[in-house]
Amino acid sequence: MLKRILLYMFIVAMLVSFALIMGAGWDGRAGKSAEVGKYLDLLYANLAQGDWSAALMSLGELERAWSSVQGRLGFIEERPPLFQFTNDLARLRGAIMAEDRSAGLQLVLEMRAIWAKY
Repeated sequence: MLKRILLYMFIVAMLVSFALIMGAGWDGRAGKSAEVGKYLDLLYANLAQGDWSAALMSLGELERAWSSVQGRLGFIEERPPLFQFTNDLARLRGAIMAEDRSAGLQLVLEMRAIWAKY
């Protein structure tokens, strides 16, 4: 009888620990996850106005927010869109440095579409 109770307690403890591990750091759309969307919107506005210095600052903030979210999303989501988002960040930096408005706007819209899935 005691062995059976211990077995059930062990199974419950394992399930609870797995649930805690899988849910650790998940914040839904709050915290850094919400900042990625905010900086994408801010970056789009900066590029539409042609404010290149503000766009570069917004890109830096977006990269910081993305780096904090990327590992968690890579653990629970499929990876190819995440790699594409990271590559788009690098291409967007080049478009901002070249002051290429059309390429920058296209990349931000593509990144918004990727981000809308998360």
